[in-house]
Amino acid sequence: MDVILFNGSVYTVDKDRPHAQAVGIKGNKIAAVGSDDEVLAQRTDATKVYDMEGRSVLPGLNDGHVHLLNHGIIQDNIILQGCKNREEVIRRSKDYIAERNIPHGDWVVGRGWDQNLFPEKVMLTRHDLDEISTDHPVVLTRVCGCMCVANTAALRAMNVFDETPHIEGGEIELAEDGKPSGRMLGNAEEFTYSHFPKPTKDQLKEYILRSMDLYVKSGITSAQVCDLGLAKVNFKDTIAAYFELDKEGRLPIRANMMLFLHTKEQLEDFLSLGYKTGDGSDFCKIGPFKLQPDNSLGSRTAYLSEPYADDPSTVGVLNNSPEEFYELIELAYTNGLQIVADAIGDGTLDMVLEAYKKLMDNYPKEDPRFCIDHCQITTEAILDKFKEYGVIGGLEIVFLTSDLHIAEERIGKERLKWSYNWKGFFDRGIPVAIGSDSPVEPYNPMYGIYAAVVRKDFSGYP
Repeated sequence: MDVILFNGSVYTVDKDRPHAQAVGIKGNKIAAVGSDDEVLAQRTDATKVYDMEGRSVLPGLNDGHVHLLNHGIIQDNIILQGCKNREEVIRRSKDYIAERNIPHGDWVVGRGWDQNLFPEKVMLTRHDLDEISTDHPVVLTRVCGCMCVANTAALRAMNVFDETPHIEGGEIELAEDGKPSGRMLGNAEEFTYSHFPKPTKDQLKEYILRSMDLYVKSGITSAQVCDLGLAKVNFKDTIAAYFELDKEGRLPIRANMMLFLHTKEQLEDFLSLGYKTGDGSDFCKIGPFKLQPDNSLGSRTAYLSEPYADDPSTVGVLNNSPEEFYELIELAYTNGLQIVADAIGDGTLDMVLEAYKKLMDNYPKEDPRFCIDHCQITTEAILDKFKEYGVIGGLEIVFLTSDLHIAEERIGKERLKWSYNWKGFFDRGIPVAIGSDSPVEPYNPMYGIYAAVVRKDFSGYP
């Protein structure tokens, strides 16, 4: 035995033996669980022995949905979480530019603002960001990560200020004067990110390890990472960075790499490499193909079957048409990839479920393990389809701590009755995986566990 933890309160997650005193570890596997006497009897002179002094010992936790690489990247950006008004956003951004003495013309990027915390509850525009700088392209992403705002210099750098192109599955919003408001929605956000300077492979490795160091200290030992396909990063460099870190023995967390690819061209480029879901090592694998057909409730870009209660002019944004969505998942599935889709609105959930059903009918396979992540605006009929079709629910339960302040306003009381219905998944016996969606929400799993148990925000409301 390499390591023994004894004199602890061990939670085993084994219903036949839920508690123990000691754990023995050999290599990177738990090799023994039992009483102090049972496990200590297996020690050798080389065994490292730790007295837990009655402390709790839990199995490692899995994060079912996390943007680990992006979490590492944005630590170098402007951190805007918690800003209470537009003035604070502007001040933090100006301070960031001054402290780093960023040269004129270089991109300035931040993330985390939430207009629901502002007194006027109005989203930022390019005019707000122009107060930060007119000499730097400035892009600030909303806390949800599903839309961003660009200043005039950034819009000009992307050549979209004077002539605004149509972006399939996205919108460069226009103001009343016919000029861009600066708000980049849906796939227009990815278009924006594609203009950022690309990090090197060595920088990617540093970002990955930076995040993993934080995550493992919070008890996370494995994660489904949504890192391959960031518009600001070459996905081939990301694959190489992960596999090199694995080969070097430097990954402290097992990583299952989701393929967050947005277009048929990107998917075909990936498939040309010959990878399939499950390829890799015990510590680092190619995971499922992932699409994001809608966005977030807070930015009104989640796709609903009926208009928003607080803005009847919109039902949200659908990033992929039903036909395009099916074409992409069919190509991925028939080439050996598992499928995952993000879906928040009920309109998107129903579209994805029916696409999965069509795929299963056309290509029957035992346990295809289709999954839908987020699953927020649901109905009883939608949950029944999860059960009938055998689809996994990827639940970011921690979302409700933020959304409970806006959900009724966005969708009204009637739709809210059946939304954030996590218990509905469990009551039907639907398999679930729980995630944080960090950096959208805190990565520490205790926040998600808290939300699941008490259904309140972090201040105890309501």
